[in-house]
Amino acid sequence: MNRHAVTNRFQAPAAAALLASLLLPAADEAAASAPDAFPPAVIVAAETVLEGPDGNSLLRWPVAIGSADDPAVEAINTALSYEAVAGEALGQTVANYAGTGRGIMASDFRIECDEGGILSLTISTEFYGAYPSTSLRHMNFDLVTGNLLEPADIFRGNRLQPLASMLDDSLRTRVEEAIASSLFEGGGIDPAIYSGCIFTSADLAEFTITPDCVVFHYDAGFPHAIEAAEPDGDIALGYPVLAPFIIPGGPLENLAGRGEDI
Repeated sequence: MNRHAVTNRFQAPAAAALLASLLLPAADEAAASAPDAFPPAVIVAAETVLEGPDGNSLLRWPVAIGSADDPAVEAINTALSYEAVAGEALGQTVANYAGTGRGIMASDFRIECDEGGILSLTISTEFYGAYPSTSLRHMNFDLVTGNLLEPADIFRGNRLQPLASMLDDSLRTRVEEAIASSLFEGGGIDPAIYSGCIFTSADLAEFTITPDCVVFHYDAGFPHAIEAAEPDGDIALGYPVLAPFIIPGGPLENLAGRGEDI
């Protein structure tokens, strides 16, 4: 499909189209406007109230609105389906919470970018098991095709390892800062716990696209007891820095604003 001739397929349809989700939809924010060649998606919140023994909680989930027969809209909503992201059926979440007040307890989402042909979302899920935890899922879509974007879709294949190495240099600095902070605060944490903190090509998979930069998310995977000692793993690189890595004519080119100079 021609990336420079995209019609606006994300038009709000009749209310009946909202019933496609098992969640109970509620009107919500649409993202900011974009150049006419890349109209933004229309994202609404689908809401389900969880009723538990100790009170109620709320699931808010993103749904793309558009023509029912549009493959891009269908692809986005398939990837965004509750079961695909949460790892269990909505009915199971409702039943678990009703019976025990545990398991998935709440969810919400944030639109990080909805312009230049890119939709980027962060979905947060609150879980209570042995202890409370929060998981974040970063999802980036090509609005032309509806495809969920992977690093190889937006960055040159022969530049993925150099990009990972650049990010590892940034991570090294943050590890040193974390060690220094721990020693200063008298935490008594063995610096050896950071020996496995290495940013590799595989770690490129978790990223968020914004209008100004791409944020890469490194998870050190520390146990809960020392999770607070993890280095800051959110590393942002602006488009001028990323220009040599971006695929010419690829999904990120227009948003990066480099045109044929990339």
